[in-house]
Amino acid sequence: MTNSRTSVRRLAIGEGCGTRPGLRGGGWLSGIKTCSSLLGATALFALAACGGNADSDSVVPPAAEPTAPVLLPESMFTVDDLVAAGWKKSKQIDATSLPPAIAVWYGFYDQRDIEVRIYGSHDDAKGPGAQSADAAVTRSPNSNIGGGIITSAGNRVQYHAYTVVGNLVVLCQQDVDVCLRLTRGLPEK
Repeated sequence: MTNSRTSVRRLAIGEGCGTRPGLRGGGWLSGIKTCSSLLGATALFALAACGGNADSDSVVPPAAEPTAPVLLPESMFTVDDLVAAGWKKSKQIDATSLPPAIAVWYGFYDQRDIEVRIYGSHDDAKGPGAQSADAAVTRSPNSNIGGGIITSAGNRVQYHAYTVVGNLVVLCQQDVDVCLRLTRGLPEK
């Protein structure tokens, strides 16, 4: 009689599949069921061991250019400029998780949620600002990281588009057209 380790090893490498003495109902069908179950479990284990997330310390190469519209690269805007353009300022959000953002504001325009991230320069807005905006628009709606605001009802606002305007990154709830309409109202600087 072989011990169970030897049997498992033989089955894992394909030996011993077929009739297995001592199984009730025996015959070749029992051996096939045993082999296919064990080989299937081994394959799942191997796939799980090979897959997985990369180290959290791994380096992600910076994006070359944002995938959203980039407008008015020489302009510097403030929250007051957005309010003058028709944006309804609601509340300020902590910007510490979005360096090098100076400020982050949540508000509304044309009955849509709009988040505005203010940076010290256009280069900051189109570089790290656009990278964080890309993460915000591509993340899962129930994700708890990557930007977006959790409302008082506990729902997370899902942004689907953004634009870079001067030193601002403007995240749009539905599509970029709402953001572009807002930016048309900004003063020329």
